Amino acid sequence: MNKNLGQHDLGPLLASLCDESITPDQLAHLEKSLRTDPEARRFYLEYLDLHASLIRSHHRVASNWTFAKR
Repeated sequence: MNKNLGQHDLGPLLASLCDESITPDQLAHLEKSLRTDPEARRFYLEYLDLHASLIRSHHRVASNWTFAKR
């Protein structure tokens, strides 16, 4: 990962992106890092894959719980 943005900085930016609270300046910083840093892109893909997996799991559990309540 480049010297401008380490994983410890990228995580909070991605969390803000996922919860739709990222600022325009943060988004510009994230986009620049993703354009220029292969490690940042790899971390981004892993983070979003994990985020999507957690959402899918939550929906499955919630769906099963609702079905079981009937």
